[in-house]
Amino acid sequence: GGGEHLSRLMDSVQTAGHVEYYARKVKDCRITRDMTLALRNHYENESHESMLRIEELMNSRAGNGNMGILDFQAGLDGAIKEIMRDDIVQIRSGFERLDNALGGFEPTELVAIGGRTSVGKTAFSVRMAAQMAMRGTHVLYITSEMRAWQLVRRLLPQASGVDSWKFRTRTWNDYEKQKIWSEGREALESLPLKMMDRPLISMKDIRAAIAQTGCKAVFIDQLQHCKLPNMPMESSAIYRFCSELKETLIKSNVLGVLLCQLDRNRDRKQEDAPVLADLRGSSGIESTANTVLLLWEKKKADEKDSEPPPPLGQKRVEVIIGKAREGPRGGKIPLNFNGLKNLFEEAGYNSGEGE
Repeated sequence: GGGEHLSRLMDSVQTAGHVEYYARKVKDCRITRDMTLALRNHYENESHESMLRIEELMNSRAGNGNMGILDFQAGLDGAIKEIMRDDIVQIRSGFERLDNALGGFEPTELVAIGGRTSVGKTAFSVRMAAQMAMRGTHVLYITSEMRAWQLVRRLLPQASGVDSWKFRTRTWNDYEKQKIWSEGREALESLPLKMMDRPLISMKDIRAAIAQTGCKAVFIDQLQHCKLPNMPMESSAIYRFCSELKETLIKSNVLGVLLCQLDRNRDRKQEDAPVLADLRGSSGIESTANTVLLLWEKKKADEKDSEPPPPLGQKRVEVIIGKAREGPRGGKIPLNFNGLKNLFEEAGYNSGEGE
């Protein structure tokens, strides 16, 4: 075979240079084996400890050999420089009281928004996405609930001032049609906002869409219509999906907002404010999300309420801060929902309050 054949033989022989590569392979196989055992244990005896063990193994796998150890004697300066970076831009929701309470959001964070059916999760998140886009953040909204043009129909009443029921019944007059094309279109066409509809959202779809659009914030509407990993228990599948989503956000440096349903049992106690345990698949969502916001339609006024009642024809919805890793927990932000405009506004900030 000559010298060329001998060279190929030499290249195929394992040397000291292959040690690190094979060490990583061995470690990955060990983590995979331990993950299988941990999932089996969680299936047989679901507990907080077993969930923490799964999270630990997921973090080990994501590290690919990097233990994530910060040596204060050697690496503290680098950590402080990372914290003080000028190019890290806070992403604000556009709801002033919520932003003041949480300090805004940052790329790589995962925000979960939970609420029962018809409370207004999609209307709230679409409004938040639009307000982020108004502030220059490139936003991608992925929906499994409706077509992309139907989401545009939710925004047009806010942008044009034409009542939402006229879009539903298609009963515009000539003046309103002109407003839709001029004021509505003009207000929306300049927004750095993209929308994508999928009947079943997979993690592959999310990763590809983030890469294609170059967005800085992605909204996923909603978790229960996503393609979850094939696992025996729904709670384990939700945890795995949320962990993979979190890993994707970190690698892409993107803020993620994930809409979630409440458990069916929640419908029997609508008069009580929801808590984290009411989330469907709560353990997986709670352990991976940086922030959890719970929407609650408050139908009865409380003696302790400092806000005036909503204007006639509107409903009061409170945003409950169920979890905030770097902020207050348990705070409530009162909002009014204007059905004519498909619009959430902060209580006390819109004209006509309490009339």
